[in-house]
Amino acid sequence: RGQPREGDAQRGEGRSGSQAYGGTAGAKVLHEVPDSDAIEDFRARIRLELGALGADEFLEYPEGMPAWQVRIVQEVAEELGLWSAAVWGCFVGNCKAFADSTQQEMLSIEAGNCLEFPPSSQIESKVLHLLAAQFGFFAHTEADESVTVYNLGDFPVEVRTAFSGLTPEGCSTFSADLTDGQRRLVHTLARDFGLWVHEGADGVIEVFNLASFAEKVLSDLVVLEPGEHKSYPVVLTPMQRKVVQHIAADLELEAISQDEGGADDDAGGCVVTVANLQDFREATRALLEALPPGGQHAFDSGLTMLQRKVIHTLAAELALESSSMGEGDARFVTVSRPKEQVIHHEEVEDPRVAEMKARRAAKLEEARRAAEAAGAKEGAAAATAGAARGGATDGGADARQ
Repeated sequence: RGQPREGDAQRGEGRSGSQAYGGTAGAKVLHEVPDSDAIEDFRARIRLELGALGADEFLEYPEGMPAWQVRIVQEVAEELGLWSAAVWGCFVGNCKAFADSTQQEMLSIEAGNCLEFPPSSQIESKVLHLLAAQFGFFAHTEADESVTVYNLGDFPVEVRTAFSGLTPEGCSTFSADLTDGQRRLVHTLARDFGLWVHEGADGVIEVFNLASFAEKVLSDLVVLEPGEHKSYPVVLTPMQRKVVQHIAADLELEAISQDEGGADDDAGGCVVTVANLQDFREATRALLEALPPGGQHAFDSGLTMLQRKVIHTLAAELALESSSMGEGDARFVTVSRPKEQVIHHEEVEDPRVAEMKARRAAKLEEARRAAEAAGAKEGAAAATAGAARGGATDGGADARQ
């Protein structure tokens, strides 16, 4: 919220402030209840100020006003049909109808939930924040000027405390049993703190203090073409490797950590390899789903470790049996379907999982567009530089001639 200058009543909609009250020189005298004449003089002054408020205008009196002054301000506001709130000082606005209707909406927010109010004017935004504070709720102004109000008790304070205490490359984890309102708040506050969030299929939310690193990894991986791969060196920290793995999963890419000897290992000193094997996965899934009861398929040797990982993962998803045999380049995977197994039809996806995937898809599409825009910008810059070099060359040739 905007902080008024000490001792000034701040008028909304760009109009000038009014006289000085508690907090200025002589505050000791003002903080004592004066005689009746002084009280009436103050009341008359406030009535003139508040009576001049037009539609959607407001005045903010600073914190530190004596209680008797606050009481008079609110009494005069009520007499004039204005709305007031003694939160963070004293606010008075010509917006009573909006405040009354908003109050009823806000009181309908159930514990653990939130309610989004559409983009609003300055005075409406202030009223929303003040009402939320009065009810012990948490209000957040979004980028589009809408305001989301959360009825989450102490949870917002706990989240802010956790994020404020994150060390470089630190991580905060939130359990899968959070309400939808709590989940939304975690994402919102993480964005405010410049943190990177990952929400897994199991509903667990992890927040990393690695936003710039995550953005770079996302820009690297989002442009991988089918069959392409990218490797990250052993210098990555365990948290950085975890972020790479999460982003790869979000993009439906395959990732594996290997020590320098090539063994699959998630311990320190690992190379992380990410590959776009979506076409391979789709073809493998179609092949495995077509296996009849008692059927078996042996894949060719020479597949990469990531490709063999895809086969084993799909086999597990389809309740098939898989095994790897051989060593080195001769290693291959065999998958079989038990004779007595019944082939199950695909189950209906949980709506919550579908919503999470939709949010993830929107985020990834935004990243793809950003990567394409960056590529186009680099291409244009290269073309301009090339033209400039060509012009310089031509100019030099002309001079020589």
